Amino acid sequence: APGEDDVVYQDDLLSLDGKIHLGPVTLESCSIPAAFTVASLQKEKSIQESGRLLLILATDAINNNMQFKDSGRKTLENIGTLPVLLRTGKLSLSLRNVTPGVPRLYALALNGERQEELPVERESGLLKITIDTAKLREPTPFFELVFERQPSIEKLP
Repeated sequence: APGEDDVVYQDDLLSLDGKIHLGPVTLESCSIPAAFTVASLQKEKSIQESGRLLLILATDAINNNMQFKDSGRKTLENIGTLPVLLRTGKLSLSLRNVTPGVPRLYALALNGERQEELPVERESGLLKITIDTAKLREPTPFFELVFERQPSIEKLP
């Protein structure tokens, strides 16, 4: 659910050398043309407040051995076969989020299952995330950011 501080862009293609500030998200760099999305998975919470976020890094995707009649890829000659080939790239972003706990970033399989954990840094009230899709064990455009609660420590009598 977008909050008043959230900026919503749809189908924006980005190939960057500089930073782009999108409300609570700053796109620091992106090595390839891509569409990038950050969305709260908690209905009543903004990106800054959500304890569960979906990140999508959509790059070029084509079937294996797909062929086109023209270099602009407007006329399909052969649909090709699976697997789908995803263009790899590196994206760096910073994100303002006030949710307490330890941030954990996971690459997601296409069915939504968590695959591998990726590093997240906290620096000056910001989360710093770098995703290099060429280094993933399995290709995916989907990532989940969650906050793990710290167990509370109680004093014993």
